[in-house]
Amino acid sequence: MSKRVTRQVVDPTTLTDTQRDVLCAELYAAHSRVFEGVDAAAFRHYVVEPDADATRLLLVRDDQGALVGYAAAHAYTCTVDGRQVLVGRAEAGVERGWRRAANVGDFVARALLGFRFRWPTAKMYYLGAFVHPSAYSAFLRRCASLRPSPDHPLTPAEESLVDALAERFGMPRVEGMPLGVRYVGWCTRESSAEQSYWRRRQDPLTRHYVTLNPRFDEGYGLLVLVPGELSVVFAALGGLVGNWLTHQLGALGRLADRLGWRAAASARTLLELGVAQASDEAARLSRHARVRHLGAGQVIDLSDGEVAVVRRGAVALVRGEAIVAQRGTREWLSREEWPGTTLRAATHTELVVFPSPSAGQAAVA
Repeated sequence: MSKRVTRQVVDPTTLTDTQRDVLCAELYAAHSRVFEGVDAAAFRHYVVEPDADATRLLLVRDDQGALVGYAAAHAYTCTVDGRQVLVGRAEAGVERGWRRAANVGDFVARALLGFRFRWPTAKMYYLGAFVHPSAYSAFLRRCASLRPSPDHPLTPAEESLVDALAERFGMPRVEGMPLGVRYVGWCTRESSAEQSYWRRRQDPLTRHYVTLNPRFDEGYGLLVLVPGELSVVFAALGGLVGNWLTHQLGALGRLADRLGWRAAASARTLLELGVAQASDEAARLSRHARVRHLGAGQVIDLSDGEVAVVRRGAVALVRGEAIVAQRGTREWLSREEWPGTTLRAATHTELVVFPSPSAGQAAVA
């Protein structure tokens, strides 16, 4: 079976009623091959038409066009204890054999980053209800700020917040169960041998999950909380995307730069953006440019007078915890333009850093 997939992101609010009906039927069929315990109406309300302020869907199809998986990410503005917070939530279901290719974690991290951009000043949290130890382990390996973890239980204040948010999302306490375990109803389809395998695993993350939520195979989910500070979202995104591809693409890009293949294109970009005013000036600056490859969340250190053009990726300009601006492909930035801000790569990003026109002139004088 081929593992090539196509990934499409959809905003369900842009669909017609008929399109949404067709999509819901297709999604529920794919969902039912992975989970049981939720009917079509509840699934539609939970995944496609929640009372969220924003929802994004990821559709994962095989090379024949069949839907083999999905993910959904939502943003909710809520009032908890008299204060407004932004809550990110997500669901995902991918058929066995397609989970690595689907890369739904990347989609969720990017969606949460987009919500963070849209509501830059709100206090943000991610609230999960993991119904399987594999999901808990995978998330925690990429996001060390997740609570509870083997080393970091929920604090009393976090327990209170999780309890309030769980009530808000229709997950009341269950008599006789720990505070952090709620009935969700989603049960992963797997054999008794597979369930026994997860219960016998001795790695710390799986053991911790099973200890906290021993009835996960009956539809109970473990509530987890992740603070939505920019550093946490960036770090999760960087871990999910992975470093291998960045290293490979970076090596190819650096080879191209050493061979001078991109010099002419860089000079044209400087002219088009107005950074340089004449062809000879643009060519001079391009000869002294350097390429920088940055992972998601990495701080960009520009010297005074330097100008950076985003060749690939995106940059967030951050003041405190608020995002004050963004720069994308073929846009430029400098420290003088945004004093007092921290420049961070929002995704894996490739920058071309040029000396200032005056510095470039001095370099060849």
